[in-house]
Amino acid sequence: MGERIRDGGTRVRVWLDDEPTQRGGLLWRADPRQRSWTLGELCEWLCPALEVSLWASDGDEEAKIIVGPSDWINVDAEKLLLRGSSSAPGSASYERDVEVARIFAGNVRPLLSATGDIVGRACITPSEIYNYRVSDFPDIYTSATVTVGGLKTGTIDPGVHGIFAGTSARAARDVAIPVVENEELARWASEQAHLLRETVRNPLLQCACAEAVAALLGDPGDLLIALSAQGWLPARHIGAWCMEHDEVLIADLVDVLGPYEDQADAELHRNVLGTEITTRPFLRDADRGGQRGIDWPMPYGRLSEREWSIFWVRKSIRGVIAKVLAEGWSVTFEEVLDNSTYFDDESEEREIGSRSERPVVRDVTVFRRPVTDVTG
Repeated sequence: MGERIRDGGTRVRVWLDDEPTQRGGLLWRADPRQRSWTLGELCEWLCPALEVSLWASDGDEEAKIIVGPSDWINVDAEKLLLRGSSSAPGSASYERDVEVARIFAGNVRPLLSATGDIVGRACITPSEIYNYRVSDFPDIYTSATVTVGGLKTGTIDPGVHGIFAGTSARAARDVAIPVVENEELARWASEQAHLLRETVRNPLLQCACAEAVAALLGDPGDLLIALSAQGWLPARHIGAWCMEHDEVLIADLVDVLGPYEDQADAELHRNVLGTEITTRPFLRDADRGGQRGIDWPMPYGRLSEREWSIFWVRKSIRGVIAKVLAEGWSVTFEEVLDNSTYFDDESEEREIGSRSERPVVRDVTVFRRPVTDVTG
C-alpha cells in the first residue's frame, strides 16, 4: 500500500549516478566562478513557460512553487528577464543580469498571434560586440529563450531578452522556431526602436540596437546607425546627407572606430559611413551547445534567388542605408543594389580617410548613384 499513488497521474523517479553538485553532476557548473545550481534554479531555467505548476525542494527544504501555470505571460518584467539568466545568484555575472533587467524591464512588450494570444514577451537590448566598452553601461550579452511545451529549446542572441513561444522543427526538439508572424515581429521591433531611443543614449549601443531591430524586420527609426565625418547619423538624416555624394562607401564600424575614435590627427572621407555590417541576432539550436546559427525570421512562400537575396539585405543595417539612399537619390531600392558591390564575391578595398597624413585603406561596400535616363 505504501507504493500506491493516492491521486491520479504518473510519478517518475530518477536515481543519479553522480552527486548532483560534484563535477559532471546535474547541478554542477563548469564555470569555477559560479556555485552549483539549486534544483529550483535549474528547473526555472529549463522550464520557464510551463502551462502547469512546477514545484521543487532542495534537501530537507519544504517544496515551493518555482514556475506557475503560464505565469510568464503576466509575471513581473524584471523577474521574466532574470528567468533566462544562467548565472548563479550572488555571482558578479548575476549582478550584471540584475542591472540589465532593471534597466530594460520597462521596455518589455508582448508579441501577439493573429488571434490575440501572447506568443512572446521580450525587449531588445544593446550587445557589446567587437570589444566595444562603454563605461556608463553594464557589460551586456543577453539572449531570449525559445520554448516548446514550456521547456527551453533554443535561444535568440545577442541583443534580445525575454521569452518566445516556439514550435519544434524536428522530432528531437533541438530546434525551436518562434511562432510569431513576421508582421507582428516587425511591429514589435519597430516599437522597440522607439523605446530604445530614450533608454540607450550612447551611439555605439544605439547602433548595436538598430542592428537587432533591422534583423528582426523592424524600422530603426531615430536610432543612430552610422558614423560619418559629420558625426553619428540616424537613417532619416542619411537621405539628405547622400544628396551631395554620387558614391557612398560603407565600412565596418570597427575599421572606422579603430583609426578615428579620439584621434585628433585622423580624418574620415565625407562619403564614408561606418556601421555594423553583419546581421544579428541569431536563432540558435540546442545542438552543439547552441553554436549553430539558424536563419530566422524567414520569408513567406517560394522566392527566386534574387528575391531571397534582397530579403536578407533588408534585414541588415546596410539594407536600411540602401533604402534611404534610394529615397535620397529618387531611385528604387533594387537599382541601388544593382549599382553596388553588395553581392560581389570579392570585397573592394578603398581609401576611407587618413591618419597622420597617411591614407587608411579598408574593405568597403560601395553604393553608387544610379544613372537615370532623362531623355525622350
